[in-house]
Amino acid sequence: MARILVVDDEPVQLRVSAATLGKAGHAVMTTDDAHLAVTLAAREQPELIVLDLLMPGLTGFEITSELRRDDRTRGIPVLFVSSADSPEDRVRGLRSGGDDYLVKPFAGDELVIRAERLLGAERGDDCLSGRLGAYTVWDLMQHLEHSRLSGRLVVQSPDGRAELRLKDGAALSAHFSPWSGREAVLALLGQREGRFSFDSAREIDALPAAEEAPLPLQDVMLEASTLIDELGLRRGDLPEPFTPLKASIGASTRWEERFSSLPIEAVLERAGRPEATSLEALRRARIAPVLRLDLAVALLVERGLLDAGVGQRRLPTGAHDLTGLRVNSFLREEDEGARDVMALALLQKRSLGSVHVLLLAEPGAWKGVVDPFSAVPVDERTRPWRILGEMLATKGSGTAVLRRPEGLVSVHVQPLPDSPNPSIAVFPLCTGIALCLGGGSDRAAQAVITRLESSDREHRGLLLGPPAEADRAARLLRGTKRWRFHDTVPTTVPRWLTLFNPTN
Repeated sequence: MARILVVDDEPVQLRVSAATLGKAGHAVMTTDDAHLAVTLAAREQPELIVLDLLMPGLTGFEITSELRRDDRTRGIPVLFVSSADSPEDRVRGLRSGGDDYLVKPFAGDELVIRAERLLGAERGDDCLSGRLGAYTVWDLMQHLEHSRLSGRLVVQSPDGRAELRLKDGAALSAHFSPWSGREAVLALLGQREGRFSFDSAREIDALPAAEEAPLPLQDVMLEASTLIDELGLRRGDLPEPFTPLKASIGASTRWEERFSSLPIEAVLERAGRPEATSLEALRRARIAPVLRLDLAVALLVERGLLDAGVGQRRLPTGAHDLTGLRVNSFLREEDEGARDVMALALLQKRSLGSVHVLLLAEPGAWKGVVDPFSAVPVDERTRPWRILGEMLATKGSGTAVLRRPEGLVSVHVQPLPDSPNPSIAVFPLCTGIALCLGGGSDRAAQAVITRLESSDREHRGLLLGPPAEADRAARLLRGTKRWRFHDTVPTTVPRWLTLFNPTN
């Protein structure tokens, strides 16, 4: 029996999780208060914390950060539970200090198994087996790495047998014919069906010697996450598995640096042969891990270099020439804006690997924030902004990701919830935060301002609005040090980014 603290603001989920763990023989404490969770953990010293990621007041990221700063709670394992199920969310959760990540809704048995693995239960260390689908390869790798387990993971999928050997959670070697090392891990992350088993090695010397340096599992998972993100933007361009594919004659294009690892030439070579090929045939040929291969095919179809039959989208001939001047001007401004955001991150001594900007708008300012994203010129290189515009129009919020050689910039846009404690999940990750005033309540705006002002991170805040909002802005910002007011709201996407120039 172990002492477990369950933290969740959803009453039904809180009761179900507590009852499930209680039936498994554990002593369970519960709270729906994010602030109280930190106090309870320090006072009661649970052996495990099951923590909802999206909580009002404090997010799971922030709670974990507080736990890791306190000597009394630093070593308590944290199992995140969340409805956010993308690979990026999982990696972000684990990087923030969590030990495992479980996606809602989940089966009661799965909660017990995950909890008991983190608790070091006997059955969690010696032998682990199951079916992919109930668990993902991402889940397995993250669990083995963060639990610092040693042994051999074997996955038998329709594409063959894969083997990963680990010592103290570090991957010593990986094989998935015809690949080894990093390529094998990437190919393994693309598997969705099959069975797995993990046998732990009590004596690590019993494992065969590694054939290569330890593999950076987190780096490979981040690459896989990026490939999945890029493929998601082109879901409509990925043909059905058995659709005939044919290379277009005389087609040529330039490829961005971020696509340099894709098997583009290999796909074009096979699609240019007299005999027909298809996505399924390319997968069976194993010319590249499936995530890279699928993205290469989708890109080639998208750009008209691969004919996938009727129904695939094409840009009209000359369309790029007609808009080229406007596109190039937009991209020059965009590049300047991205450098400004990165310069701010450098000033704050933050890593440039991933830089985030948050744009919030009160109800009266929302249309003025959304309109610039709807006016972005149509071109492949402006695609992230156009998709963000579509998300804002259909879903009411969204994120655009801008990749540059210096790093990654993401821009998240959403309305400001009218609440004394507005829930903004991405808040802790942001470098800069802009709030557009327009008809909202002071309580919500003040909550955002106070939260940034009291943060231990080097956020920078901007209030924006017409001159008529100047008096209200002065009242809201009285006594603050990290905020300033602009009496002009940008009318183009690049100008939003340039606002965060540290010299402004």
